[in-house]
Amino acid sequence: MKFSCKLLLHVLVCLIFSACNGTGARIIFKNAPNVTDYQIFDNDSLKASEQPFHFKKRVDNIDIPDYRQWIMAKNDFKADDFDTFLEESKTAAFLVIRNDSIVYESYHNGYTSDSLLQVFSVTKAFTTTLAGIAIDEGKIKSIDQPVSDFIPEFADDERKDIRIKDLLQMTSGLKFNDDRVLRLGRLYYNKEALHFMHKTKMKYEPATHFDYSSMTSQILGVCIERACGQSYTSYLQEKLWSPLGMEYDGLVNVSKRDRVAQSFGGLSTNALDLAKFGRLYLNKGQWNGAEIISDEWAHAASERDTTEGSWWAYNQGFWLHSFAEKDDYYKDIHGDPIPDPKVLKMRDFTAAGYRGQMVYINPDYNMIIVRLGIAEGDIVWNKSLLKLCELLN
Repeated sequence: MKFSCKLLLHVLVCLIFSACNGTGARIIFKNAPNVTDYQIFDNDSLKASEQPFHFKKRVDNIDIPDYRQWIMAKNDFKADDFDTFLEESKTAAFLVIRNDSIVYESYHNGYTSDSLLQVFSVTKAFTTTLAGIAIDEGKIKSIDQPVSDFIPEFADDERKDIRIKDLLQMTSGLKFNDDRVLRLGRLYYNKEALHFMHKTKMKYEPATHFDYSSMTSQILGVCIERACGQSYTSYLQEKLWSPLGMEYDGLVNVSKRDRVAQSFGGLSTNALDLAKFGRLYLNKGQWNGAEIISDEWAHAASERDTTEGSWWAYNQGFWLHSFAEKDDYYKDIHGDPIPDPKVLKMRDFTAAGYRGQMVYINPDYNMIIVRLGIAEGDIVWNKSLLKLCELLN
């Protein structure tokens, strides 16, 4: 989910066009989203597992290589040591796990191991995972099932051809792109999420264009709820939060009037529990001998799909472009060639969110790195974490 200072320039326009439901006023008063926004939203609660999982822990942190060797930043940092750098880069938590052991763990800027942070679009990877589980259980027939089976309002217009796969791959064709900050702000602060969802029109034919859109993940969350006959949060609790041994309570933001979960960016949790989600994918969907998600579904997170409008660097809620030369992923979505095939053999992938929230997974090195922050710090975190992995190995 992508926000910028443009949001502040659009507040007056937003007030005019969003006056119904008070969305414009909420944007003005709440301003750009923050990692503590769970405090201003209504929430559904996730309860810590009765059997929490704990990673093994080294007595002392390993020595992290000089950050100047691996951090890719727009600005030069003056910090003399890594801890100071993490403070200056607005990092809240930094966690490195190798071979199932925590080898580095630190917290900064007033945050601790049990502090909640809203992780924004990392939520999307949880949502796509729940969709995979619902498919495994037969509650969703397949990735090709029409969305209109769950949202009948889509059956009567050009949205009738959108499939579950199009929501997973950001190829829905809907006229909603996260670069359009005004519309993204309206979705984020909307008190009636379903009403706003139903009004969203089409821009392209489905399965022809990649267009990163939080609205597609919002719609996917609604499909999951209706397919499973329970709330998004209760399904998340049952299928992931409890089975993965999450140690702490979590929250999921819901819209005030219709109680729809923000399945595109409303999860609040901490670094240790996010690392368990990373471990699930590192272990190809297995959790201590039990299959949580199918091997095929877990494997897709590190595979490149270029069919039916999909983009080679995004698959089912995860990013696969840490090795790409260009920093701005939107510049090479349409028209630019796929990178060298040798480079495409890289298998690392990332669940990422606004303000630099990262769950980075590298199967080649059997590593998980979680970085949470109150700001991105002008750092290209996914590329930096790949470089750190290479240095540590």
